[in-house]
Amino acid sequence: NVRDDALAGVSYLKRNKGVDSVGAMGFCWGGWAIAKTCEAIDWKLVVLPHPSFKIEPWVFGGDDVALMQSIPCPVLLMPASNDPPYTKPDSPEFQAMPNKHCICIHFADMKHGWTTRGDMGDPAMKRDVEAALQHTIDFMRNHL
Repeated sequence: NVRDDALAGVSYLKRNKGVDSVGAMGFCWGGWAIAKTCEAIDWKLVVLPHPSFKIEPWVFGGDDVALMQSIPCPVLLMPASNDPPYTKPDSPEFQAMPNKHCICIHFADMKHGWTTRGDMGDPAMKRDVEAALQHTIDFMRNHL
């Protein structure tokens, strides 16, 4: 399962590579996977471009908003225009995130999946992919 696989990877890094601080980055349903691992892994930060937690209610009958809010560490959320409203910066759901070091940057000109499937020949796409990468680097530097 996702939790056990992620825990094995983090344990390996800590035991064999001297790593003491680990963050996670998940695209789309990767956000769901990371949220499911938070009880077992002490992530120092989580980065979620165009996040999707929708698999939680669709497949497991759970609450996607509660799952997003269960992430205890600093989170950088980068939703696209067509991502769920609760992932947007001004949503009450995002405002209720438990860690006050959470940041949400809305990429209003982008569609879900832009960072991994976008056409870098499109100037707006290139601009926002590069911005997302820079926000990720800055967030990691601040929290790892």
